Amino acid sequence: MESKPSKKAAIFTGFTDGELALLHGISEFKVYDEGDIIFSLGEEVRRLIVVAYGTVALTLPIQIKGTSNNVTIEEKGAGAVLAWSALVPPHKFTLGARALTAVGLYEFDRDALARLFGEQPRLHLMIANNLNRVIASRVTLLEALVARDLQRWVSEKYA
Repeated sequence: MESKPSKKAAIFTGFTDGELALLHGISEFKVYDEGDIIFSLGEEVRRLIVVAYGTVALTLPIQIKGTSNNVTIEEKGAGAVLAWSALVPPHKFTLGARALTAVGLYEFDRDALARLFGEQPRLHLMIANNLNRVIASRVTLLEALVARDLQRWVSEKYA
């Protein structure tokens, strides 16, 4: 079911077919079965990941009655970028990820990306700009979650 990285992926917005071909040349395609752990919070990130197909749960370990449970924060599907921390020091996963369905992923080694960026500065700039949008959307989601919980806390405290 593998194809090539698509312009539909948020991280590849604005790329030409030739630029996508360069990225495809350094990508590795991996398949995960439903329920497989793709990565865990805190691990070192070596690869930028783009979802080709399937659904991935981004998770955060939360203590519930003394037991750690991985709670789904967000679900990501085809075109979503995961593991953007591969390009942002300190290169640690900020969430975990689990396959909710069979999942196909394009993985891009950060050292191979760095070499390609050295040869193709336009790619580096475009990835950086697109990555900023991806990170901003994640921050917006987390701000909404915090605001909802803060509102709940304030309402309960001052009811």
